[in-house]
Amino acid sequence: MFVRLVVVAALLAALGAGPAGKSTTLPLLPWHEARLDGDGRLLAWYHPERGLGYDRVLRLGWGFLERGVPVDRRAGVKVYLAYSVIEPRTRQGQYWQHNPAFLNASLVDSLVAWYPYSADSRAVRTVRMMLDYQLAHGTSPRGWKWAGVPFATSCGGDRRYGRCLYDVPKSFYGGVETDKVGLLGLSYVRFYELTGERRYLRAGIRAADTLAHHVRPGDARRTPWPFRVDGRTGRTLAGAEYGGLVAGPVALFDELLRLRAGRLRAYARARKLAWDWVLGYPLRDGSGAFNNWSGFYEDAPYNRASRNQVLPTLTAYYLLSRPSSGAVDPAWRAHVAELLRWTRATFGRGPFFGAWGIDEGGVPGRFCCSRAGLGSDTSRWAAVSALFAARTGDAAAREDAFRSLNYATYFARSDGLVSCCGVRRTGEY
Repeated sequence: MFVRLVVVAALLAALGAGPAGKSTTLPLLPWHEARLDGDGRLLAWYHPERGLGYDRVLRLGWGFLERGVPVDRRAGVKVYLAYSVIEPRTRQGQYWQHNPAFLNASLVDSLVAWYPYSADSRAVRTVRMMLDYQLAHGTSPRGWKWAGVPFATSCGGDRRYGRCLYDVPKSFYGGVETDKVGLLGLSYVRFYELTGERRYLRAGIRAADTLAHHVRPGDARRTPWPFRVDGRTGRTLAGAEYGGLVAGPVALFDELLRLRAGRLRAYARARKLAWDWVLGYPLRDGSGAFNNWSGFYEDAPYNRASRNQVLPTLTAYYLLSRPSSGAVDPAWRAHVAELLRWTRATFGRGPFFGAWGIDEGGVPGRFCCSRAGLGSDTSRWAAVSALFAARTGDAAAREDAFRSLNYATYFARSDGLVSCCGVRRTGEY
């Protein structure tokens, strides 16, 4: 995820690749021989001596999305519109749940850097189709308490989104994850900025209006929005009063305020309430919620004691992507360093020839989901590390970024399929 950062990091990697040395193997990532430099440290698998490893993986991944994904026989639509997992032999969808909102937000974030890098207009058409499908089949109805916002989930194979959110019966229609409203709302706005198509700006404004209406002061037990809600009634689901990526809605408000689009006074108020909470609780030692990065994944039960790596890395990404990080957080450098450190200390796997893999999350002592880490989580942490190195000159962060981005390339097969977690019996892709 977040290929935009990977493109930036590729420039750093090209400066430091050096000559390739010997080859070896990574047992859980067996699709390519591991390439090592003269010091026995990991390089990307594709022509590292020419700095082409990241470019190759980007082209494989986008090529697969554009040309390699078939129509699912059960759903009657492209597999990525109805499933989160693809079976490698049949190329049909599998898994009980789909997560369209975060998937689509991630692809927009990737696209807005990939297109100027590649001039790949087919990628724009592919993502437009996915966003249009979400708008038509995955948006909450008018008249609901949470109206006009994207649903985070569907049941695997369903053509209509809105069911199969964890913690409620599969048949329950209308579960909303509030942070996904912000993430995909922001991506609608960014797609508008890329294409000039105003229907996406209107979709982003609808998401922001609903978030601004429901914001509340948070504390050590409640985030500014509940994590999971019944979109129809507004009630909190499964007691999930705490959780989610608060920086997602904050970034949406920032962008609409910058564009001067929508209800600016309401956005400014909601943004301040939400960002003050981030600074005062998960980023502040001694707050009672310090480093309590809980609640994100759609297919996991709500558990306040769980932790995940998405929230700290994307909060760091938010800070690093502001025009002036110091204007939103005077202590941004210390906070980003701590977010990256905590993520590696909590979820790091390895090191593998100098590269860290990053695992997904879970309750301490029962983390999920792979001894190799996950390709998406590893590349996300590494790409944020690259941005931090670019902004600060931090040599350790630069080395972490380079080695772990190299490691992430090994999750990609030569046919464009990308493994989530390395070799395992089910749900591999």
